[in-house]
Amino acid sequence: MTQHLFKQARLLRQQGQNSQALALFRDSIRRGQLGPQEMERAGRFIAGLTRPADDDRQVHRVLVLGQCTTSWVVNCLVAHGLGDDVLLQVQDGEYDNVLQELLKTDVADLAPQTVVLVPWLQRLLGGGTRTPEERVSSELEFWVQMWTMIAERYQARVVQVGYDWVQPGPMGYHLSGQPGGPAHMVRDLNARLRDALPQGSYFVDLPMVSGEEGRRHFYDARRYYWTKQPFSEEGADVLARHIWAGVRALVTGPKKVLVLDLDNTVWGGVVGEMGPLGVTLGETPDGEAFRAFQAYARQLKESGTVLCVATKNNAVDAREPFEGNPEMVLALDDISVFSANWEPKVSALAQMSETLNLGIDSFVFFDDNPVEREHVRQARPEVSVV
Repeated sequence: MTQHLFKQARLLRQQGQNSQALALFRDSIRRGQLGPQEMERAGRFIAGLTRPADDDRQVHRVLVLGQCTTSWVVNCLVAHGLGDDVLLQVQDGEYDNVLQELLKTDVADLAPQTVVLVPWLQRLLGGGTRTPEERVSSELEFWVQMWTMIAERYQARVVQVGYDWVQPGPMGYHLSGQPGGPAHMVRDLNARLRDALPQGSYFVDLPMVSGEEGRRHFYDARRYYWTKQPFSEEGADVLARHIWAGVRALVTGPKKVLVLDLDNTVWGGVVGEMGPLGVTLGETPDGEAFRAFQAYARQLKESGTVLCVATKNNAVDAREPFEGNPEMVLALDDISVFSANWEPKVSALAQMSETLNLGIDSFVFFDDNPVEREHVRQARPEVSVV
């Protein structure tokens, strides 16, 4: 599948059809069809394409600087940006030359709109005669100086990646988390970095990111010693995705609207066949899972996300579980726009956009049916489809 994708993209490039090649990669990335290695390869391909003259997509200039090698992360970042229909012009610096790179003339020519800073552990955990407190304070002071320089020299936004401990070292898991241990220093420094970050910046909590994936899969010690790039192929792709989330949040703001299907999404089964009390909710494994999903959606609503419903159902049937099933977590009052009919869901999305007076590019569509998801992807590419 992926070999055919790259072969087709190369053919399109040879024919001068760069727009079609970009669309090919964008659609594959949106569908989650590329693994970590393919994402890195796709990013290299995308970065090498000449932008078509008639391409009116947003272009965002990003500078990535690190105390480790960042080229694999940069390539994945370019691919993730295209998945959201944004062309990223990314430049990365040389290994562990953050200050020197910020002073370069070609960086000024790039005029970065966002600067991504990726730290590493060689000074924080490098030992020597300095105390743990001195090392933490020194690293914090360095990054504060970099933030000031970025603001004064480029008026750019900052995405600051945090520190992480890869393994506990000779102190072991028990002692490394105590004061003076590597894990403790990392946590202390990350807390200080987050508190000190200037307003309008974004912090990537690296221990949370790597912990979700598992540090044994996220990092690759051999890669670090060969290339000074500490992340595995999977780790580079995941980190790039979280960096892109930060860039996107600073540039366009968060998504605002979550559009939910109902049958086999908010509850189990088809309400028109099972009735409002027959759908799967409550005291079963599946029922508890659906209730947990509803609770998650409600928490999003309480934090500012607009919840909507788009379901192919009779309107009366679709509303009955909200009104009469005591196991429901979501209530009708939680839903800003409730669309229940037999029309295509892309029509419902357009009507919701008009009703809410919000751009459809701020919508996220969640549906268990792959046919519905594909229809929305094709008809409304600006909508994020889960």
